Amino acid sequence: MPRVYTKSLDIRMCFVKLLVTGVVLLAIASPHAQPQSITAEQPATDSHSTALPLLSTSVTSDRKQAYVSEQILISVDVLVPDSAFNLRQEKLTVSGADVYTLFKTSSNTVHNDQPYQRVSTSYALFFKRPGTYRVPSLKISAMLPVSAGGAGATNNPRISSSSKPLALAINAAPATATNWLAALDVTAQSKWQFEGKNTSFVAGQPVTRRFDVQISGQFPTAIPTPDYSVPDGIRLYISPPQTEKHHDKSGVRGTLTQVITVIPNSAGVYQIPSLKIDWWDIAHQQWKQTKIAAETINVQPSPFARSGHSLLNWKFLLLMAVTTTVVSALGSGFYFRRKRTGASFQATPPNEQQAWFTVKNALRNKNPHKVRSTVVKWYSAINKTNTTFRIEQIGEGDAELQEIFKQLDASIYSNSGNKKIDYRALRARLRSLRRQLKLKTGTNQSRNKNESTGLLDLYPVRGKYSN
Repeated sequence: MPRVYTKSLDIRMCFVKLLVTGVVLLAIASPHAQPQSITAEQPATDSHSTALPLLSTSVTSDRKQAYVSEQILISVDVLVPDSAFNLRQEKLTVSGADVYTLFKTSSNTVHNDQPYQRVSTSYALFFKRPGTYRVPSLKISAMLPVSAGGAGATNNPRISSSSKPLALAINAAPATATNWLAALDVTAQSKWQFEGKNTSFVAGQPVTRRFDVQISGQFPTAIPTPDYSVPDGIRLYISPPQTEKHHDKSGVRGTLTQVITVIPNSAGVYQIPSLKIDWWDIAHQQWKQTKIAAETINVQPSPFARSGHSLLNWKFLLLMAVTTTVVSALGSGFYFRRKRTGASFQATPPNEQQAWFTVKNALRNKNPHKVRSTVVKWYSAINKTNTTFRIEQIGEGDAELQEIFKQLDASIYSNSGNKKIDYRALRARLRSLRRQLKLKTGTNQSRNKNESTGLLDLYPVRGKYSN
């Protein structure tokens, strides 16, 4: 009995193994097991011998070798069936290069009498160091409708393709290059911008000059800082440059804008040097130069300057003539009034104490514009005159004060902020100048008083001698 039981058990185990093997084989052969896949390089057919449409990929460049920092254009072209969907492309990354995506286009075409789409993606590559580099293979995949799999297909077939690698040779910049700037084109222009209604240069008044440099085939941040030089007698303040980048079919483009402020110290004729930018033409492989021509400016004297120069502006002369006439008439009226009434008229001098109070408030608030204007007004008040002084005329013998005034102008006209201004030192120097001016004024007043007292002692008053 035990022997018979063993044979029966072996027969049952063999039957179970055969059943399991058959189920596994049926599962593998079933179309539900996995999606169909095909590559462009190796076309395949399904179990029903239905050929799937192909997907092709190509990667091209505008040239195979270039210099460092030169723009290289890369184009990835994909030919995919018009019925395909879920198109996927690997991200283009190149070791040692900066990759900038330009644009992507799609167009309809016909291939093997079948409707296709051509999808093109353009990139700009910039290599920083010389050497041999490799653009890796890119894999592209897409899905097709279920009907493309033939009769009996229930899943969406997947098609894929891979591009061939691309080698690029990058050379070092030419030995003659000092400021290496590789581009397709560089243009530049400048424009003077006057404040208010001024249309000419006037001594002591700031004038801004705007420079715009357009570059093609390169980023605007690669443009070297131009040499903004001016002759002696002109102060120069340079603002930080502003850049803007975009792109088109030729690659990356950009604009660099920089504003400088010039302040002529005195009247005269000045020669502003030309501005030059040397760059390497990528298309023609040669050096080129973009140039802004030199200019000659004629600076007029300031109408507020205390100098012996004659002003030739007829409008100013007419205004002075009218003012003189009015003042003379008013003076004559007051003179006859005094003669009739015996009263005296004395003009109210400027309030120096109040002007000094506004200077201290401006220094406390650290407002460079307010500090500059209040100091000029205070200096006029302490000198008891309505003359408008230039900032350079205040404390001309104090080198430290003049240096702080230069920092103040730089903060106002070069947009560099007020961090470099030593307001504490400025307040100390102005206090010292105030004490000197008050001492000088007090000495003059004492001298005048002593001279008047001496005259009273020497000459009789109303027929009597003074004691």
